[in-house]
Parts: sequence; structure tokens; C-alpha cells
Amino acid sequence: MDHGRRRRGAPPLAALAATRRRRRRRRPAVSTTAASSRTSGLVAFVFFGAALLAGTPPPVGLLAHAVEHYDDDDGPHENMTTAAAAASGAVDPHEVKAITLGFKKTGTETTKAIYKRLLGGKSACERPSRTRRVEAVIREGGDREDAVRAVLAVVSTAQCFEDHYWCASVEPFYADVYATYPRAKFVLTRRRDDAWWASMDRWIRCVHRTAAYVGLINELLGAERYEEAAYREAYNRRNDAVIAFFEARDPSRLLVVDWDADDTDEQQPIAWSAFCGLLEIPAAACPPDTEPLPHTNAYAHRSGAERCLEWNVTSQTFVGGGDDERGSGE
Repeated sequence: MDHGRRRRGAPPLAALAATRRRRRRRRPAVSTTAASSRTSGLVAFVFFGAALLAGTPPPVGLLAHAVEHYDDDDGPHENMTTAAAAASGAVDPHEVKAITLGFKKTGTETTKAIYKRLLGGKSACERPSRTRRVEAVIREGGDREDAVRAVLAVVSTAQCFEDHYWCASVEPFYADVYATYPRAKFVLTRRRDDAWWASMDRWIRCVHRTAAYVGLINELLGAERYEEAAYREAYNRRNDAVIAFFEARDPSRLLVVDWDADDTDEQQPIAWSAFCGLLEIPAAACPPDTEPLPHTNAYAHRSGAERCLEWNVTSQTFVGGGDDERGSGE
């Protein structure tokens, strides 16, 4: 993906970065507790490095402690955390990873809840601060190798991932993770394209409401314009590309989840056993299929009445303008 160029007519990702910078300036100072936690993490990194240099096995869990505590808050330390984790060479490339490749508004938050249940709780999944780190590399317009290194460094620090740059349809990163982590498993979440478009359209017009966010989604989806036909076509095309990639290599590493499936469909509704089988969870540790899967709805986190804007398909702008401060890229 050429992140150094923008398609004509696509709102600049620089606008999204500017919004992030404005938000960052408004953040309160780091608390004493967070600073203390990062100091603890830094000390752990030092001892970990010293053990490696001395040729002695580092204490079990030391690297995990370093990453967990040094990354407790956003700030100038962000790049060091992933770089140290990746450079250490101690991350097991054969560890099971769970990566959701479904596009936004396809139940990706639900898969995160499933991963947390099966893989060890909240700490198993990628932190938002690490997500922003990779996004920053992409927005700065560096070459793809820089972005791949950033992605692989982040993958080394957790077991489960979803959303944001995993949505990318052009030169996607899942191919790099597939090759680097032989036990990485992938989940493609899908909905009927008409239901997905209705949810995506509402998410853009009623929650984010900025041209900058439209530009981000256009780029992630590989769509030239924000309109129903273009979005549904691009959405189906990217899903087909994901399936084709795994069918040509190892189909067993991909689980396709159709949330709209019911008992009348050819594909039965998804259950715990499907996720447990994919992630190599022993049957004895897997929740019974009679237990409903969790259901997480991102709209539930939004408070207050929605104020939806109209989108002019011809001019590709919001009618009456958008809310500049809402283009968060979430």
C-alpha cells in the first residue's frame, strides 16, 4: 500500500493525524502510578538484556512483565516497547496467535471477547497504544517494510488482535504474519453485505461524522467512493481475497464466521467448539456449545442521542459539514 500518496478526492489521513495530535495535547499528565509501573518495566528490560548478554536463561515471565508494565500508558516510550520485544529473540514464533481479519462492523469486538475468554483474559489481547504505534508508522508514509516490522513487533507482544490495520485490503499484513508465525490462526468475520452496509453507514454518519474518517475507511476497504454500491463491492472483494489466500496455502488456519447464519443455512451457527478447535484449546477447557457466545456491540459504548449527518454522494462531503474533532479512526 502506498501510504505516501493519497487518491484524488480522498480526505487526507494527515487530518486524522492532526486530530490525534490535538487529543494528545489535551491528555492529562502521566500519573505517579503509571510512571512507577513504567520504571518497573524498564528495570525488567535491563535485567532481561543483561541475562541474554551473559548467556544465562532470563527468569520466566520477565519479558512479559517488562512489556506489560513499561507500556502502561501512552507517551515517548511507545516505540521502545515493541522494538525491545521484537529484538529480544525470546518471543516464541510457535505461540498460537488469534487474528481477526473481518472488516469493521462485522462483530470484531465479539471475537475479542471470545479470545479473552479462551486465551487468558484481557492481557492476552493487543493494547490500543500498540495499535496507535503501527498506525503512526503507516500514516507517516514510510515504505511497507517499516510498517511490516512495526506490525510483527506488535504481534510479538500479545496473542489476539483485531480491527484497525488488520482491515487493510491493499497489501494486507496477514500474509506477513502467516509466514512469520506458523501457529497464527485467523478469523474472518462476515455479515450479509446489505446488513454490513447499513451498520457501516450508520457508524460513519452517526458516530464519526468526518470526511477524514471516510478517507480512512475508503483506504482500508479499497473503495474509491463512500456509497453503497462501491462499499458492498469492495467489502465482498476483500472477503473473497482473504479466503482465496488461505485456500491456496492452508485452509485449516482460517475460520470463516458468518454471524447471520442460522439453522436453515448450509453453514450452521458458530459455536465455542469452532474457536477452540482453531486455537488448539483442549476440549476439557472449552466452554460447552450450549453456552451462548458473547455479543459485544460497539454502539453500546456511545452515550447520548445520535446526531446523524447526510452524505452527498456526488460531492463526497457531509451536508452541512462534519465534526472535525470526531475523526478518531476508532
